[in-house]
Amino acid sequence: MPLVPASRRLSDEILWYLYTFVRSSDPDRGPVSVSQVSRSWRRAAFGSSFLWSKVTIRLYTFTQRHHPARARLARSKLRDLDMTIIALRKFTPDELKTLVDVHRHRIRTLAVDTSAWVVAEMLWLQLNLRFPRLEFFEGKVSYDSKVTLQRIPNFLELAEDDDDTQLALQSSLVPFVEPPTIRLRPEVNWSSWSPRNLTTLKFLTTGFDTPPLYLDMLAMLAGTKDTLRHFEYDGPLPFLPDDPTFVYDDVQLTFPQLETLMIGYADDIVWLILFFGAPALKSLTIRDITTCPASPHYREWDVISRTLPNQIDSLFLAVSQFFPRVTHLGLYGIGNPSEAVVNSMFQALTKLESLVLYGCADVFARSFFSGHAVEADVLAMQDANPFLPKLKRLLTTALPPKRAGPFVLQRVQGRLENLLISRAAFEGMKQERDGLLILEQMAVNVTSIPNPVPGVCVPIREDGVLRNGRMHNLLKPRVLRFI
Repeated sequence: MPLVPASRRLSDEILWYLYTFVRSSDPDRGPVSVSQVSRSWRRAAFGSSFLWSKVTIRLYTFTQRHHPARARLARSKLRDLDMTIIALRKFTPDELKTLVDVHRHRIRTLAVDTSAWVVAEMLWLQLNLRFPRLEFFEGKVSYDSKVTLQRIPNFLELAEDDDDTQLALQSSLVPFVEPPTIRLRPEVNWSSWSPRNLTTLKFLTTGFDTPPLYLDMLAMLAGTKDTLRHFEYDGPLPFLPDDPTFVYDDVQLTFPQLETLMIGYADDIVWLILFFGAPALKSLTIRDITTCPASPHYREWDVISRTLPNQIDSLFLAVSQFFPRVTHLGLYGIGNPSEAVVNSMFQALTKLESLVLYGCADVFARSFFSGHAVEADVLAMQDANPFLPKLKRLLTTALPPKRAGPFVLQRVQGRLENLLISRAAFEGMKQERDGLLILEQMAVNVTSIPNPVPGVCVPIREDGVLRNGRMHNLLKPRVLRFI
């Protein structure tokens, strides 16, 4: 019986996803590499055209011949391609034809990285082609302006030939962002986007002078509402229509499979939250990019907050009403909402398992305590009305009121497993009567994190304070000094 190479024992679909998983973008975090597997598998991998299916095209000078990319395209044979384009210029007609156009029917993932908006616009005009098998697209412009799309391939549509199908396939590759010259280039428009079968859609820092229009965003999401699972938007929110009779509160789409919703804002966020009807939503993250940005480049752009206090209250009322079943809630840099509104929201989120309060106002810590300052009152309240009955993980930098901090945590004792707390909040708790003793008796993993700095992107580097209810020996002398 002839020996069948290992690479031929599995179907192409399984091999594709397996090989894509192995070839992680971060080699240090990859599960395995070719050099770590057996000799027979190494031979099979090098003998398979899958090894040559990742192609990088670099557009630097017009004298390039692209020998490595052309060699990989030839050795990949008829396999699906994972293509990356790093560009400082546009394609020449010959490059576009021989490197992209003739292979577009087998391009499965496409990433385009460019440092200039003008180059991004020219590339999109050139790459506005039909990519029938494209599943993942990522476009980067300048610093960290990025658009990410991922979709479920619907191969049944490939056999059809009607106008709707052609539109879906033609626009499966979407542009980067709307360029500043949009009024002079009407053929490049947000409204021309018509993605279908998307599972992931991300707009990250899409330029502070060129956000999409509200109606264009509505049209984009309407075509993919049945399959969308992850949506992320970070930057200035889409422009609302100028029509004074338009009421955005009445516009809502239902996304039956949406699981993750992440929004970074600098103005009125309420209408965008109300836009999503998501009965299956599991994770909600809201970030004020003016006080707690996700990127350090916001400081360079000098973003000014235009969010009004009443809009923050409306935001949390909407969260209580439309997303009561979320299991993760992340709040970053949120200002001073009404304490009654915050209390009402926490009472409504009975399914919450993970809560992040990073850089938020101290009103969130006060809402935990609800004005009680006696241990007996807290315990009685805990028995009568359980506070966040399923909470397992809490990250907070908000300072609790005096004499309240340790007793606040007793309200979730027995359920809380991990507590990440800022150094300032931890020092405040330690100075309270029996505060450190209560923390140790709770038998939770306690970790200290840096204090937030307003308007600065601070990475959270965790360093242990308590583990499994016991202090690290190295920290005991320093910690006990404050008791």
